[in-house]
Amino acid sequence: MAQADMAGVDLTDKDIVIASAASGQTAYTLAALRFAQDHGAVGIGFSCIEGSPLAELADYPITPVVGPEIITGATLLKAGTAEKMVLNMLSTGIMIKTGKVYQNLMINVVPTNDKTFERAKKIIAEATQTSTLAAERALERSDNNVPLAIVLIETKGTIAEAKALLAATGGHVSQAVKLSDTKVK
Repeated sequence: MAQADMAGVDLTDKDIVIASAASGQTAYTLAALRFAQDHGAVGIGFSCIEGSPLAELADYPITPVVGPEIITGATLLKAGTAEKMVLNMLSTGIMIKTGKVYQNLMINVVPTNDKTFERAKKIIAEATQTSTLAAERALERSDNNVPLAIVLIETKGTIAEAKALLAATGGHVSQAVKLSDTKVK
């Protein structure tokens, strides 16, 4: 079943698959990870049992050993908590590495309604130490693109310049701002 489910995903050597099973021996999880690796993906195996089959199979095993559960068989207790913490750390690192964070702010907000538009304005204002009015103007000029609005304000350039900086840095706002600083000097 795992192979059939994974066959619907176009995996390449640019992908990473995180397989998680508290016991480290769930057949579905092992089969899914094996399939992913056979198709070139890097495999991260997350389990709570040291030396488990999943840890042995994974290119990068993550094994927070939590010990036995207070209620035997209830893996949603300690193991589930450990899994949530590790996945939060991984997703936070991924967000930072892929440029979805500037300073300590999540900037991949897409303003599609009043609530998210207000959130975007506050993020831009905080990131650039400017007013929400200036943030709103930059957001409107950038066609509601939060990273572009931040680069626009931080570099004091044009939309075209800000777009070029983001393109040159793969969408990383902090790198775009630094690149602008080096070009000015």
